[in-house]
Amino acid sequence: MDTPQSPSDPDRSDMLRQLMDHISDNIYFMDREGRIVLISQWGARWLGYESPAQLIGKTDFDLFTEEHAAAAFEDEQRIIRTGEPLIGIEEKETWPDGRVTWVSTTKMPLHDESGNITGIFGISRDITAHKEREMLVNQMKEQMEIELARASEVQRSFLAARRVVFPDRPAQGNGSIEVIHEYRPSGPVGGDFFCLLPLTETKVGVFIADVMGHGVGAALTMSALNAMARSEAARLAQPDAFLKRLNGRLRDVIAREGSFEFITAFYLVIDTADGTISFATAGHHAPLILKAGSNRAQTLFDHEAIKGPALMLVHEPRFSTGESRLNAGDRILLFTDGLTEMPPAPSSDEDLGIDGLIQTLDTLRSETLADWVGGVAAAVLDRSGAKTFKDDLCLIGLEYGHPRVPE
Repeated sequence: MDTPQSPSDPDRSDMLRQLMDHISDNIYFMDREGRIVLISQWGARWLGYESPAQLIGKTDFDLFTEEHAAAAFEDEQRIIRTGEPLIGIEEKETWPDGRVTWVSTTKMPLHDESGNITGIFGISRDITAHKEREMLVNQMKEQMEIELARASEVQRSFLAARRVVFPDRPAQGNGSIEVIHEYRPSGPVGGDFFCLLPLTETKVGVFIADVMGHGVGAALTMSALNAMARSEAARLAQPDAFLKRLNGRLRDVIAREGSFEFITAFYLVIDTADGTISFATAGHHAPLILKAGSNRAQTLFDHEAIKGPALMLVHEPRFSTGESRLNAGDRILLFTDGLTEMPPAPSSDEDLGIDGLIQTLDTLRSETLADWVGGVAAAVLDRSGAKTFKDDLCLIGLEYGHPRVPE
């Protein structure tokens, strides 16, 4: 005996009718030849018709371009042949008037009571706005990647590794310095920076800096820093005055209310005539010096004696200048913390640190400055068990040359 239906329970045909009349998706049923046998109200409007009845018997070839209709028909025939549905595919619809729309479509085989496939049914949702936004984002991303590649080329061009001797033709009795540098950004562009700043015929400034973070933002800050450093170095002979001036200009141009940005920096001035040096730091690691004839590197200065805050942190910072003198054959290594923040061993969670870097340097036996600088990076990577540095890295090796003997 059939269970009586409650007066409040709609029958299945009424449930389907309500669904087809009110859902904001295109629901459709097609026979084996691809003819529409049932379609939702919204689907009819989507296809440009006032009533679903106007679409009964039509195929995709009546509604879309030949190319699109043929592709859709092939998908539907494959479903009928194999019984395998298409679920959640993105489908591009091309219309006779040239319009292009996008739908997310699921198509399933339609079975009769005996299990035979009699056609297909499907549901399509308009995702045109979403797809257009996605394509716009992809276009913007591609353009940004092109611009980023160009920025990377520019940055690498003026930070490209090369050997520099200053002065290139020293006067008789004067010395010179050889400079080798290595720059390895962790991404397409980086925030580490250095430059050589000729001051007089015998004096040269060596500036190294590490902008907080890395990537495009750090690279833009680095570019501004480059311009500022080159414009200020010639008129500010004292390293402490130079760093203070940079701090003021950076805060005026870059610092933003409520932001926390800083740059560590170190500035070294070398008088190649007699090897005297002066230097100041803005929260940067002390360089290491390897004295001629020694196998043990040491820090160039004591941070307690020569110290200063990172650039951009405070409005009126206090920097101090230290002084020393190089002998012929002395080497100095300047670096950013991409070097010391590497682990000292593959299984270690600690940083290599200054002590670990000094121990690493003690293992190097390099005749030339170029081998020494390249050996530092290779040795740190080998010790850490890593293939690349996790942060931007800048290395500068300096060697003071023997003064010329007058002829």
